[in-house]
This record gives sequence, structure tokens and C-alpha cells, in this order.
Amino acid sequence: MTDAQLVQLAKQTDRKPVEGEPNLVVGVHNGTKVIEEFHCSDLCPQNTVRIVHYDVASGPTCDAIGGVTKSILVPIAITVMPKAYCFPKVIADYWESSVQ
Repeated sequence: MTDAQLVQLAKQTDRKPVEGEPNLVVGVHNGTKVIEEFHCSDLCPQNTVRIVHYDVASGPTCDAIGGVTKSILVPIAITVMPKAYCFPKVIADYWESSVQ
């Protein structure tokens, strides 16, 4: 994926999760998989949170690939909890950090 393709994906507000696939690999950017992830709890689909981020779960650290780590609030049951994600720099500003 190019930077422009990532920005285009990040700007989309009408994307919906694929049933049974809450985490989809949507491409590769600078050699790292990019995941589109959806989180929903009690009030689905109204309160669904969509996050596009690097897949660093089994690979290099976020810093090592030039990503930006941010903690984002995701719905869990009837509450929200912060979860750290590694974002490509070009789209990091599309997601507000929940922990300053």
C-alpha cells in the first residue's frame, strides 16, 4: 500500500466489519501488514470503533518500523478500555490518543 492508499482508507467512514472477520489484513505498507480492526460491545453497530494499524503482534516493534504508538479507547462490555496500537505515521492523526 502507498501512503495515499492508507490515507484514503483512513478517511473512509462508511466501512463495516465483515461478518466473522473483525480483523482484516487490508494490505502491506513498507513491508508490514496493515490491519483494519473493528471493536463493538453492547450497542452494536452504533458504537463500533474502527482502527487501521500496523500488525506488530509477532514482529518488530512499532519504533523499529517507523510507526507511531497511541493508546485508543475501545469498547469492552459496557465500558471502554485503552489499548495500544501501532499506526503508520501517515495516518496516525486520524485516531485520537485516549491517554496523553
